[in-house]
This record gives sequence, structure tokens and C-alpha cells, in this order.
Amino acid sequence: MSAVSTLEQGNAPFSVLQPYRRRAQNLARAETLKNVNNPTPWIALAKFSLEDKNNTEFRSVVSSMGQKFPNDKHTYYFQGIADLKDENWKAAEQQFLKAKEMGVPEASIAKWLKMAIDQQRWIWEYAWFTLYVVLAWLVGLAFLYVAGKFMSSRIVRILQKENIVQALEGHQILRSAYRLLVQFASVYYYISLPLLVVVSLAVPLTLGYALLNVPYLNLWLVALVFILSLGSIWTACSGIWTCFVGINREIPGKIISKEEQPGLWALVEEVAEKVGTRPVDQIRLLQSTTIAVSEQGNVLKRFRDKGTRILYLGVGVLDGLSVDAFSCILAHEYGHFLNRDTAGGATAMRVDIAMQRFAQSVASRRQIRWWHIAFQFLRFYYRVFSRITFGASRLQEILADRVAVKAYGAASFEKGLRHVVRRSVEYDYWMNRGVSEVLQAQQASKCFGPVNAPPSLKALDQIEYMLVQIINRPTDESDTHPSDIDRFTYTRKMEQGDADSRQGMVWQLFKNKSKIYDELSTGLLTLLNEEASYSDGLNKMNIAYLNGQCARNSKAAELYEELAHLHLICGAHQAALNDYKTAIECAPEKESAFYGKAVVYKAMKDYHKAAQVLKVAMEQFLDSVSFGTYFLLGECYQNAEEYAEAEQAFTEAIKQDETVFCAWMTPGRVRAELNQYAEAIQDFTQALELFPDSPDALFDRAMASLKLNERDSARTDLEQSIAKNASFPDAHRELARLLLDTADESEPALAKQALQHARIANASPVMQEESLSVLASALISVRNYPAAERTIKKLLPLLTDDSKSDWREELSRIQALTGREEQSGQEPVAMPANQSYQE
Repeated sequence: MSAVSTLEQGNAPFSVLQPYRRRAQNLARAETLKNVNNPTPWIALAKFSLEDKNNTEFRSVVSSMGQKFPNDKHTYYFQGIADLKDENWKAAEQQFLKAKEMGVPEASIAKWLKMAIDQQRWIWEYAWFTLYVVLAWLVGLAFLYVAGKFMSSRIVRILQKENIVQALEGHQILRSAYRLLVQFASVYYYISLPLLVVVSLAVPLTLGYALLNVPYLNLWLVALVFILSLGSIWTACSGIWTCFVGINREIPGKIISKEEQPGLWALVEEVAEKVGTRPVDQIRLLQSTTIAVSEQGNVLKRFRDKGTRILYLGVGVLDGLSVDAFSCILAHEYGHFLNRDTAGGATAMRVDIAMQRFAQSVASRRQIRWWHIAFQFLRFYYRVFSRITFGASRLQEILADRVAVKAYGAASFEKGLRHVVRRSVEYDYWMNRGVSEVLQAQQASKCFGPVNAPPSLKALDQIEYMLVQIINRPTDESDTHPSDIDRFTYTRKMEQGDADSRQGMVWQLFKNKSKIYDELSTGLLTLLNEEASYSDGLNKMNIAYLNGQCARNSKAAELYEELAHLHLICGAHQAALNDYKTAIECAPEKESAFYGKAVVYKAMKDYHKAAQVLKVAMEQFLDSVSFGTYFLLGECYQNAEEYAEAEQAFTEAIKQDETVFCAWMTPGRVRAELNQYAEAIQDFTQALELFPDSPDALFDRAMASLKLNERDSARTDLEQSIAKNASFPDAHRELARLLLDTADESEPALAKQALQHARIANASPVMQEESLSVLASALISVRNYPAAERTIKKLLPLLTDDSKSDWREELSRIQALTGREEQSGQEPVAMPANQSYQE
């Protein structure tokens, strides 16, 4: 070995050196086989195999050195070189530093140590750069969170101030700040997405690099980290992809031209002139309860106020909407144009759509894990972005409310907003009821007319409760609009305008309203049947699954109850009965199966059988009898027209719970059927104590008062019912009837009031026999014979043969009177031209 070293130091040629090297290698191998305690042979073999690039022998020798001489400086030296070959740069650096510390000359390890450090430097350089970028990104997110929370809470504080007019001073600065913040948040989302991919890659790489220093299991742990990170990386990439999916720019709704509906357009243009802005360019009718505006066109056109202005009118909100309330709603929507709220917002809308699609993409894979960085970012950013945009939206609504109130007053504003809220809740009820009826019948519905679908008392109870909750809740930072009660409060403190003096309902502005209503109802019917078809498919899929579960576990009563419930929804009543019977056989102690069985009989309209099952269950499960039990029993007796038993059951229900609206309304109606009108009035009064704003309770109490000939009380209740719900045609009809009965020659004003209410009762596109008959009587009372003749002709096809004769005689009498007036040279009495559209 010494000869080799001498020749190497003398730079001897390889041909001279090679025999000595081979000889030294053989001697070293022989010494290692003798298992000597001197590391020199292993050092020589390591050196020679490294020079000869014999990686297998080199690793074998280094491994042996690690076992025999673990604390030798040469072991650390050669182990460092082995780690370099494995690209384990950090471990190599540590081995070389240890060898240097134990006495290996620096010149011998300098080259190798530099290589180990240089190989790591780029990692740390990029790691620090990435860390700085991520920290800056997180600072930006924190700024958005704090700024959004501050701005949003400021809007809430404005609503709480006594003097909101003073609080809104300088709102231009606030609006500008909000606009900049929304734009910054929108752009920041797009900037965040590539950073999200970087972070999704950097975090597992960092963890993997760290785990390489964990002995024995490091490779398994690194592999596990990378496998688990694949979902997060894919999620982050899907966020970028969703940004490039196109937005559907199709504008919804049926366009209404000026030639088709001049009355509607005249009002819309008149409101624009009063507000002080240009009118809309299009009016579109929607199959919903929406009233909204938008501005179409490129960015330059919108900012120059040259975009196409569109007003959207939901057909579901038009029934019962008065002209004065509608004018105020229009003024509010024009306020958005006036304040240029519609000029911007395209970027924010794109970001919102992108985040929704991002969420849908994540949800579609159904494998959301808490360690998915992209998913956690989406959750956080959506909350931050919503807080910012919702706060801006609340400010826009406040300023638009101010425009509306300044034009038409707070009373019209409150009237219109209450109407829209009520119609939205009722519309949801009608749609759900329509879907339920389609599922029960197992065939597509052929008609959809929410005007003719009065809610059941249970549904009415829920509707009244929801209205109270919706209207009276306070504003919080998750709201896009201020709460209704806050809007009512602050609009009363603003500058007030005069309400629109015109009487009547919005539908009266329309020509051919029945045709329009039928067209839109057809669209609603399509939506309803599609929704029902989708629900039916899901139900039947669940039924198939539960059938399989029941076959494997035939004693599981819960499965049979769930199966019965699905069969009931799908209208398979006999199958539902069989399922409940099986559930009772499996678990005779389960009272819910007995009650479910009664519900099925009630759905089959076998009310006596339902009541019988209920009474058996009530005797068997005495401790579980509740309000719902007695109420269901009362409904069965009521539908069977056994009113005495129904009254008794409802009385017991009230004893169980006096705070339920329908607990008083239903027995009140039963007592009215039993001619117990005084007791019925007491029940309706109790219902009004629970829900003072209920137009139905006021109406029912008025009808009971009329039976007792208490006309003044009845009139007061009917007027209050109309004040609570201007879209209540029955209340208008009965008030018109009451006024006609009261009117005489000395009080012609009452007849005119009756005519006004009769017209409103008939404002709906759907013709109804009772309302038309009252309208005809009112027209005759004011001697408007031409209009009365036309109304009677519309009424006759709706009547049965028995009731047609009286109106035919009345029609003949009117035609005779009209003929005599024409022969005598007198003009037939007619209403003014500006009121003719109200017929």
C-alpha cells in the first residue's frame, strides 16, 4: 500500500502503477478475510473501489467498516461519499463534518463537503423564496379577512344608528372603498390559484425531505406523504381549470314589448322619470318570484351608462301586488341603476361562479380530506369573499331603498317588501305541494296554478311562522340584504315621498293576462314535472336499496318504516300499509309504525279507518300521545265531516300545546261548520294572539262575525286582512260583497268602494265564479251596464245549469236597459277611459 502511495505522489504512469494497485488490493482483501482489528485494509479497498468506480464493492466495504469500526474517522469519510452517491446531501454533510472533527485533513474532504453543501443550497434558496412568497400571500389573505370584517361590520353598525341619514353621509367614499376591495379580492383569487398549486407541491416535498432523515421507515413514510398529497395537488389544479370554464350568457325570461303591454310599460317609464334615470330597455317575465334588474353590454358600455337595461318580473310575485307597492319596488330597482351598481361586478360574479364550480369539482370526487390544502383554502376564501361582497351588497340595498322611499314613501316600500316575502314563501309551498302531488299520482301534472292552491292549515302555520322569523330577524354579516325589520325601521327615518295615487293591482295593467299567465304556468309545469321526475328516480332507487336491506335483515322494523315512508311519497299506499304492518310485527312496541299506518289511511281518504288505527295506538301507547296525535285525529274526523268528534280532538290538542297556530285555526273552522260562531271567533282571536299579522285568521274571524250579523267587526277584520296581505282575493271579494249589502241610494260611495275591491279580487289571471259574480253585482250597482254585460258573459260558462238562469235573466234585463237608453238617445253609463283596463 505504501508503494502505491509513493507512486501516486510521484505521478507515475498508470501502466506502472496498475500492477502495484492490483497487488495491494489482493493483499487488502486477504487481510479483511483474517478479520484483523486494523481498519487499514478496509480503507485501502474503499479507496481502490471508489477510484475504479466499483460501486458494489465500495458499498460492501463501507458497510463492513460501519459495522467493525463505527467510530473511525475514515468510516465517517467514506460513509459521507456513499451518502453523496445516494443524493442524501444532508447526511453526507454531517458525515464529512464528523470526519473533519476527528482529524481527517480538510484538504481531503473539502471537495466532497462542498459538493454536499452545494447540492443542498438550491433547495434552501428555493425553500426560503417559496416561504417568503407564501408568507406574503398569507398576509394578503389576512388583510382581506380583516378589511372585509371591518367593512361588513360597519354596514351593520350603520343600520343600528338612530340617524341613518347622517350615518350615510359620505357614502360615496364608502362605496368607492368597497368597490376597490371587491376588485382586489377578485383579482387576488386568481393570483392565489397558482400559488395554491405551488403550496400543494411544496408542503409534501418539504415533509418528504424531512422524513428522509428518519431512519428505517423513511422511504415508506415519504411514499405515503406523496400518495396522500396527490389528491390535494389535483384539487388545486382543478381550481385553475374552473376559471376557464365559460359562463352561460343566455338571458332568461319572456320579453314583453311595449306594443304587447302598453300599460305596464307606461308605469315603468313613469317611475324612471320620477326617480331621475333612463328607463329599462327590456322587460322579461320569469317563472319565479324575482324582481330584479341587470345591465348587459361590454365594460365600456356599462361604465358609460350605454348598456342594455333589463327588468325581470317573476310571475309568482305579481298576484295581489298593488300598483303603489309595485311603483316603489320599481323605484328601488331603478336606484341600483342610478347608483351605478349594475355597471361593475362582472369580475366578482366570475369569481363567485368559479368558486362554486371549484366546490362542485371537489364534491364530485366525494373524497374530501382535511389535509387537502386547496379545499381548506376554498372554504376560507369563500367566507372572506362572501363577507366582502355581501357587505357591499347591503350598502347598495340601503342606498337603493333611499331612492325608493324618497320617491314613494316608506308605507309603500313596506307594503311591497312584505308582499314579496310572503309570495316567495307561498311559492315554495306551491312548488313543493305540486311535486308531492305528482309523486302521489305517479303521472305528470297537466296544470299548475298557484292562485287556486290555498295552503292547508298545517302549511299555513309553517308559512306564518316563517314569515315572522324572516321579517323580524336582525341583520348579520352573512346577509346580502339588510333584514326586513331593519329596512322597515330605517326607511321610516329617511326623506319621504308620496305614494302612487293609482288604485288597483299590477295584473290589471296587463292585456291578455290570461294568455301570459298560461304560457308562464306551462313553463312552471315543466320545471315541476322535471323536479318530480328527479325526486321519483331517487326515491325508487332508495326503495330498491331498502328492499335489498330488508331481504338481508327481515326483522329490522326501522328499515320497513323507512321503506313505508318512501312508498307513501310515491303514492304506493298499499305497499306502504304492508310495510307498516311488517314493522309492527317486527316491533309491536314501536308506536311510530301505528301512527304511520294512520297517515297512509288518511292519504287513501279512508278517514274512519285512520281514526280507528289512531285510537288503538293512543290506547296502547298512552304516554306517547301528543299534540300531533290529537291534531291528526281531529283532521281525520274533520275530513269525514264528523265535526263534533273533530272538535273534541282539537280541544285535546290545544291542551297539549296552546302555542301552535293551527291548533286554534282548525277547531275554529270546525266550530264554524257546527254553527258555533261565537266559539269560533274566540279560537280565531287566540290564533291572532300567536300571529297578529295573519290575514287568514282575520278573514276567518270576519266570516264568523258575518254569520252573527256583526257587520262592523267583520268589515274591520276584512280591511285589516287586506292590509296584511294585499294579494288576498277572498278578503277583497267578501269585503266587496259586504259593502254592496250595506250600500244604498244614500251612500253611493260604498258601491264604488265595493267595485274597487271586486276588481282587485278579479285581478288574477285565473277567473273564479264567486269573484266574477261579485264584480258583476258591483258593476250593476254603479250602473256600468256595458262592463256588467261583458262580466256576466265571462261568468256564465263557469256556472252550473241551476245557477245560470238567474244571471241570464239579469243579462237580459241589462241588455233591455242598455237598449232603452240607446233608443232614448242617452249614452250608456261607462267608466272613465283610464280605468277601462281594470275590467
